[in-house]
Amino acid sequence: MVVFTRNQDKQTQRFVIRPNSSLTWSQVIAFFLVIAITTLSVAVFFTLQGFWVILPFAGVEVILVGWALYMTARRCTLKEVIRIGVNTLYIERGRYTIEQKYEFMTAWTKVSLNPSKFRNHPSKLMIG
Repeated sequence: MVVFTRNQDKQTQRFVIRPNSSLTWSQVIAFFLVIAITTLSVAVFFTLQGFWVILPFAGVEVILVGWALYMTARRCTLKEVIRIGVNTLYIERGRYTIEQKYEFMTAWTKVSLNPSKFRNHPSKLMIG
């Protein structure tokens, strides 16, 4: 998702680029709890019937699904902010704070958009 803002007074432009997130953090936790409770309750039922081998595999499955959901939700918090001023271009990357920051002089900066070779793949914005 790209959000664009322009400040006429300071003659600056700002682009915020981040991935589309389908679920909020609380929705991810609720989804995980529903999956975990359902899986573990079925595994405990079969364990009580004598099929004890099912319980460890269900536990591993719940742990792997939880890890995958956490990594996906964590990846969706990454964002880039591109600010274009009169003399300077700033690129900032991070999750909740700025982790990487680049600064370019606009007179020496070349910006090009390279389309993808494959259909439905994202284009690449090249700044150098």
